[in-house]
Amino acid sequence: MRSNSPLKSVLCIHSDVHQLGIIRMALHSMANLNVHAFSTNAAALALAPSLAADLILLDVLAPVQHGLTTLRTLRKIPSTMHAPAILLASASGMDDQQHYRTLGVVGVIMTPFDALELPEQVMLLWESHKASSYAD
Repeated sequence: MRSNSPLKSVLCIHSDVHQLGIIRMALHSMANLNVHAFSTNAAALALAPSLAADLILLDVLAPVQHGLTTLRTLRKIPSTMHAPAILLASASGMDDQQHYRTLGVVGVIMTPFDALELPEQVMLLWESHKASSYAD
């Protein structure tokens, strides 16, 4: 999908409520992003059709439903079908990066992450995605 629009809105799913709050605060206060934050995949999937998120940020190793399963489901929803995704993953959650690309994953941020660096990491991955999409 070609897009030269700025990043404004992020759909974020993370099962750890504390981490979710840190992510939301960092992205909102440091990058001025609108963050739709969910601690359960079910809640995110229920509301995703009504959100206009530019980007999906999700934890790969969610306890109830694996993050990649959630991402596959998000790919069936028109409003999130083409939104690029960034995964939050530990080294053990990084089994098949080529497969991730087929799901629209534009990058991975390793956990634990530094909250002060998170907004810059997200923006760099977004800009890299935009540049590669524009070149296609």
